[in-house]
Amino acid sequence: MVSRYLDGTVQEAPSDAAISVALRIVETGNPRHWSKRQEGFADWYFRHARADGTLPASVPMDDLPVELGYIHKLVLGRGGTDLQYRIYGGKVAAIANLDMQGRWVSEHRPPHCDIFLDHYLSLIARPRLFVGQVEFDGVGVKSPRWHRADVPFGSDSVGVTGIIAMAIPDR
Repeated sequence: MVSRYLDGTVQEAPSDAAISVALRIVETGNPRHWSKRQEGFADWYFRHARADGTLPASVPMDDLPVELGYIHKLVLGRGGTDLQYRIYGGKVAAIANLDMQGRWVSEHRPPHCDIFLDHYLSLIARPRLFVGQVEFDGVGVKSPRWHRADVPFGSDSVGVTGIIAMAIPDR
C-alpha cells in the first residue's frame, strides 16, 4: 500500500532530487526557444518589472499566466547566504515527490543546494529575468528536465529580498 503525506508526496518513493547524481541550470537566451508558459511568465515580468530588473515586493501573483502550483516564492535570509521557500508549488512537490515548503535551499542535498544557491544569489546580485531549464541526471529520475523562469523581487528601500520561480516539467 502506498502512503501519501498530506502534501501529496509518496513516502516510500525516493524523490528525483534524491536519486539525481547531477544537476545543471541552463539559460535559454533566445525567446524563440521558450515554452508558452515561459513566454507568459516573461510577459508578466515585463508588465511589472522596475527599471532595476526587479519586481516590486507587492507584485500581484494572482495574474501569473501559470497555475500557482508551479510557482515558488523564496525569501532571502540567514544574512543573505540562503533562501527560504515561503511558497513551494504544490504541483511541483507532487511531481518531484519533494516538498520544500518552509525549508531552506541549503537543505537540498549536495551538490544540488550549491547549484541552486549560486543561481539564485547571482540573480539577486544582478537582477534580471532568467529563462531556461533545470536538468537532473540519474537512473530512475521521472522528470529529468524542468522549464524555468526566475526573477528577483524587492523594494527600493531594502533592495532585493527574494526570488519568484516557475518550474514546469518537460513531459
